[in-house]
Amino acid sequence: MISQRLTTCRTLAALFLLFLSSAPVGAQIYFSDDFNDPAASKEKWQVITGDWQAADGVYHQLSTADPWLATFVAASQWNEQWEEYTLEFKVKILTTGDAPVNVLFRVQPQIPQVWADRNTATAHFYRWIVNGYTNTESRPYLYDGGTATMLAQTPNVMEVGIWHHIMLIVTKTGLAGYVNGVEKFDIQHAKWTTGRIGIQAYNGQMDFDDFIVYGPAYMPDWRLKAKKPDPASGAVGVQLPLFRWTAGEGAAFHNVYLGTTRELGEAQLVLPRSVLAMFYYTGALLPGTTYYWRVDEIEQDTTTIHAGDVWSFVTQDVKAYYPTPADQTNTMSLTPTLTWQAGTAATQHHVYFGDSNEAVGQGAAAVDKGLQAETTFAPGTLEPATSYFWRVDETVAGGAIKIGPVWTFTTPLPVDDFESYTDDEGGRIYETWIDGWTNSTGSTVGYVQAPFAEQAIVHGGKQSMPLDYNNVKSPFYSEAEREFSPVQNWTINGIDMLSLFFRGKGNNGAGKLYVAIEDSAGKVGVVTNDAALTTTSWIEWKVPLSGVTGVNLAKVKKLYLGVGDRAAPVAGGAGRLYIDDIRVTKP
Repeated sequence: MISQRLTTCRTLAALFLLFLSSAPVGAQIYFSDDFNDPAASKEKWQVITGDWQAADGVYHQLSTADPWLATFVAASQWNEQWEEYTLEFKVKILTTGDAPVNVLFRVQPQIPQVWADRNTATAHFYRWIVNGYTNTESRPYLYDGGTATMLAQTPNVMEVGIWHHIMLIVTKTGLAGYVNGVEKFDIQHAKWTTGRIGIQAYNGQMDFDDFIVYGPAYMPDWRLKAKKPDPASGAVGVQLPLFRWTAGEGAAFHNVYLGTTRELGEAQLVLPRSVLAMFYYTGALLPGTTYYWRVDEIEQDTTTIHAGDVWSFVTQDVKAYYPTPADQTNTMSLTPTLTWQAGTAATQHHVYFGDSNEAVGQGAAAVDKGLQAETTFAPGTLEPATSYFWRVDETVAGGAIKIGPVWTFTTPLPVDDFESYTDDEGGRIYETWIDGWTNSTGSTVGYVQAPFAEQAIVHGGKQSMPLDYNNVKSPFYSEAEREFSPVQNWTINGIDMLSLFFRGKGNNGAGKLYVAIEDSAGKVGVVTNDAALTTTSWIEWKVPLSGVTGVNLAKVKKLYLGVGDRAAPVAGGAGRLYIDDIRVTKP
């Protein structure tokens, strides 16, 4: 069976949904290609190197052997008078490691034909390395007659196997690049203002779609919003209540909201219609507290308002604060590393840790872990389904002690985090999670070739489980199953919630995810999730075990994960899910 899995070509009915971008009303379109017509696409592009093919409504780059896998908008499709424009497209990276997406623009007539040409005297072009340096950084470069100049540098990681939105704004004086709506650079630079555009895959396979170049009148909504908050969103240790931001384009006034929850309404409006992109809050900010703020931009007519994004920050405290795991967390690892932010002027940290709230609160000797200089503490391997308590007292200059609050977290009962599977026979993921190759349903666990587990699209750790489903044909449901030996007790210490994370693909066919639990007596309980299987973000599914009736949860023998209706199967769709971090926790 194992050799059959590795040598047999397995097929899925792939239903590709096009992520078509609708052109904004009134937007001037210079160039566009949705790749639905391969013959038309062939006329629109000039392939330099690589295996570029328009098929299935996508522009595929299938080679991996060359760093200069480039294709350009054909000269017949480009007008040298187009000096200002906005470029948008979607890309799906298919190769892990150092295989970045590149945007080539303002490329002068002598287009580089091979990788080495980029540094020759005849090379004159701009290149945006979107996720270079082993998928860690975004860098725009100018290549000018043999000299390469880096113009900006920001962190950027792009997940393999999912679609990403890329936008480049080119004006006569500046350049700005965005990935999934997040700004990566905004600089003033224009060595020259003409030249063609293209895309380059560096040593990797990629899919491209919905390539559109808009004229300068195009103004997407997000360009009208406030951006670049100071303090930066997610900042920790903020002391000065001074708020600044970059105004959205066309903004005349600014409404500023501030509160301790993400829901910011009229009650949280702290500065209406400010003419300055700056605000000094004269109220008192509570120490060690997470705050949320938003700036809505108002146009000159005073009625057109562009709601901003919600940003957050954490204020400084004199005590230890901002613990990780967060207080009341119930999904912590059994081998955690605890961290916190040091209180103001703290020189040492006295840690107390144990499974007794009272002992930690009293600073008992049994839970005293001593003084340390670091703001991390590793308690070792913990018991599953157990509540733990911890506290950090700060020693400040002069020897004064600032007693910290007691925090708590609860460990789960791990079911499967998919980290232990290997590519060796006996350790492969599909040898533990039995699929349609054995149970005759439409499921397939793992990949045809190693690595058999998914190693790019993960929720936690380094691996997740790819689960393909095919309900197009009989038996019209797809199921993977894992048997436990010995049986598991899912009732210890008050645990009552099965938790797992899943996500799908945008082109997945119709279906519903379900879990089924079987006890040692063969009794089975089934619970179904109604979430769309096309979501490309991780969803935590919490299944109350109190609702799984008729099953002895103290003797769980099997866990099933499936798509469809195992009791009354009907024809459905096909696709792929990713499963990660299955555990049983307290509610």
